[in-house]
Amino acid sequence: MDTAGTTAIEYSIIIALIAFLTVAALTLIGPQVMQMLTNAGSAF
Repeated sequence: MDTAGTTAIEYSIIIALIAFLTVAALTLIGPQVMQMLTNAGSAF
């Protein structure tokens, strides 16, 4: 029984899920981070 193909598919699904969650998190917190950087830059 060859499970190499199954393992590759499982790893690709996990990587895709991590990539999706990363993009979603950056989309949600991106504006807040930009505002913090703008505030820090204007303090000088």
